[in-house]
Amino acid sequence: MSENTATRTVVVSHPNGLCMRGASSICQFAGVFQAKIELIKDGQRVSAEDALEIVLLVAECGSQLVIEATGPDAEEAVDALAKLFADNFGLTA
Repeated sequence: MSENTATRTVVVSHPNGLCMRGASSICQFAGVFQAKIELIKDGQRVSAEDALEIVLLVAECGSQLVIEATGPDAEEAVDALAKLFADNFGLTA
């Protein structure tokens, strides 16, 4: 039986880019799902559960990232993280 994989391209729209607070929010969301979730930027792939790795992507405002999830709840995980990006990680400018 093959695992479900889901991907979505998102754009960092927060004026400060993907900062540590945003990365922490991503980690909290990612930890809720069974799926393995990774963020990909310019060929660099990092775990969505590692805030330091996420920050080291240096994703500034306007950067495109791919969210990739593999597992039983992959689609739900990608949807939730895409919404988090759209909501600027719950942060104000």
